[in-house]
Amino acid sequence: MASNEFCDCVISVFGNWSALQLAVDHGMGGSPQETHKKVSDMANSIATLCFSKNVTDGVDIASELEDLMDDNFDTLLEDGSADEVGQLLWDLSRQWLSGDKDGVNSYIASLKKDVLKNHVKSEVNPEVTEEMDVVEDAGSSSNVPSNQPDPDGWVVVKKTRGQRH
Repeated sequence: MASNEFCDCVISVFGNWSALQLAVDHGMGGSPQETHKKVSDMANSIATLCFSKNVTDGVDIASELEDLMDDNFDTLLEDGSADEVGQLLWDLSRQWLSGDKDGVNSYIASLKKDVLKNHVKSEVNPEVTEEMDVVEDAGSSSNVPSNQPDPDGWVVVKKTRGQRH
């Protein structure tokens, strides 16, 4: 069983994982309460897996991360980030088991702190914010804001050039 302290390390790593951050920001995990529980459960599951005798490397952790992202956030990872995060968590767990908890905590302390802030979208810099387009739904005459899921559950994000607030 993984310690709560190492689980906090996993949550910190998750907070710096762009794929998970995007899934959270776009509400792919459901309500903020549901998302919070999913991220917490995912961290506990991965922390426990890191110390499992059946896991021999970061590939096993990456595979579980991919499954959890698909199951909990309907997100298929094709960017290789699960491999990177899985290997990082594996390395940190080995360092933790060798007794170098201070080294792990130093690494975690070096990570950005503005991550997964209570699973609420982060503040946006108005200088770089660009207006979202309204996308015409091909099957109807109603307008769907581009940051809202369409009837199929997809979110269309368009970037408008040159319009700054």
